[in-house]
Amino acid sequence: MLKRISITALLLILVPSYVSAETLFLKDGSIIKGKIIEEDDSSMKVVLPDGAKKIIKRENLIRTTYTDYYMGRVKIKKRDGIEIEAYIIDEDRESYILRWNLNKTDEFKLMRSEILQISRTEPSSLKAEMLKDRINLAWEPPFSKVKEYRVYCRSGHDKYLLIAVSKNEKSTIFGLKEKIQYTIIVKAVDMNGSESEPSNELQITLTDLKPEQPSGLTCETRESSDSSSLTASLKWNKAETGKKIIYRIYKITPGGEIIAGETTENQYMVYALSSETIHGFYVTAVDGGGNTSDRSKTVYTKGSMKPRISIDFSLLLPFGRLGELCSMGYGANFSFSVDNPLINYLRISAKIGVNYFQTTTKMFDYILIIPVTCDIGYSFYLLPNLYIIPELGAGASYNIIRYDSGYKSSADVPVYSNHTSTRPVFDSSLSLFWRIAGNFELSLRAGYMVIKDSSLYHFASLSAAAAYRF
Repeated sequence: MLKRISITALLLILVPSYVSAETLFLKDGSIIKGKIIEEDDSSMKVVLPDGAKKIIKRENLIRTTYTDYYMGRVKIKKRDGIEIEAYIIDEDRESYILRWNLNKTDEFKLMRSEILQISRTEPSSLKAEMLKDRINLAWEPPFSKVKEYRVYCRSGHDKYLLIAVSKNEKSTIFGLKEKIQYTIIVKAVDMNGSESEPSNELQITLTDLKPEQPSGLTCETRESSDSSSLTASLKWNKAETGKKIIYRIYKITPGGEIIAGETTENQYMVYALSSETIHGFYVTAVDGGGNTSDRSKTVYTKGSMKPRISIDFSLLLPFGRLGELCSMGYGANFSFSVDNPLINYLRISAKIGVNYFQTTTKMFDYILIIPVTCDIGYSFYLLPNLYIIPELGAGASYNIIRYDSGYKSSADVPVYSNHTSTRPVFDSSLSLFWRIAGNFELSLRAGYMVIKDSSLYHFASLSAAAAYRF
């Protein structure tokens, strides 16, 4: 009596090397991918991707497909203009079999003649450009409209973690470690907030990365007993790495940058620095392979506490009530200041000015404003001999309004020729200083002053100044 032999079994007999790959859809909604190695009327024996073997009863089977279908969600545009998203699980010459949910057995059929276009919803062609301190990712978009992209990464066999969100088809990843295999995927998020299937997996392993940038650099300045020189005590955070790191200390001078020294520790002393100059320093980390980190922030030494005098000449632009009475004015200011009195880069100044405004009304001849203020500022160094300093101040202003004695209107001419007053004054400024030689400085300043009266008198100023430090 002859037994019935299946086509698959017959192929296994005739061609021993043949093994088919199938997808089995079960009645409980689960989907099994594997290789059928044996079957009869009641069951199939399947080898799973991990090598395990499983017996599937035919009574639990809905269908078996013999084509390696794309199992992700697709967007289908019908000829009537309606768009749907679903999973294609089978097809023939005339139609597609689809599911709304891949793991549920509810299925429906869509005729090929009804379909205008089918497109995938996930990104594709994910690729990476590996640099010393980052990875630049790029991918191709799906045909459907995308709200954003989400980049996921895992190391080894860990779970995928969200590491970046991008509005376009590019992303840059920082902070990955050397000699660890990472797997990266990208998913698209549609306008409804639903994630697509993942893009192709990208496996990368980084080697020869730049060392970590030194952080937390500080500079403590110590003055010699005779005030003739300074010592800079530099400290920074030590990088946590298994590599041997050498820290290279750079000194910024007016003639350029020079190497002040090297160390394997996270501190360094620079001796015999001139007390007449502000000295700048930064640090880089270098590994055994010669890879150099990005430079740390730049810090500067504290100069000796020195008094300075300056004089400036100003062009004045009035506003408010003063602007109604006057056009442009001119002024001069004298100041005495002290640098670094309490903390590094602090400046305290006492200022007196004379500001003259030519009036535009026939009733007045001129207005003279003489402010006396105390200002506090803080220096921000751009270069050792170039810095900016914002200042705020307050004080009092002695104001003189000179009436025009030649104005003959009996109704408007007062019986006196001058009107004087003393009013509170507030000022602010931003100055750019350039130490051109020794203790001599030039500067440009933009300022604003407000005189508190029944009507506010305020004006802006643009000044050029010269200063000398003792």
